[in-house]
Amino acid sequence: NVNVIEGNKTQASAYLDSSCKTPLTNIDWGNMTFGEKKMIYFFLKNTGNTTINSIKVEVISDVQSIGGYIDSTPLFPDEVRKYSASLKIKLAGIALGKHNVGTYISVS
Repeated sequence: NVNVIEGNKTQASAYLDSSCKTPLTNIDWGNMTFGEKKMIYFFLKNTGNTTINSIKVEVISDVQSIGGYIDSTPLFPDEVRKYSASLKIKLAGIALGKHNVGTYISVS
């Protein structure tokens, strides 16, 4: 699941394409093994009337993954910028099967 968490006066949407026609609602990370890292790219559009001053991307998983960052470059109203989200499995011996992975994009 992909969640865009908006601040008090900020609004944004995530997309798969730079023309902002295909919303990013889910990321299929596929099968991964210990030590493997995958990265996906997406586009974030400021859909509000206020400049976004902070964008935080977090990837949270039940398999103790690592990934995420904060960008403090202003994103102005109607501006679109390319971002990434990464997932790296950092524990050996994880049970096979499906695991929960959430991607959170916070804007303020």
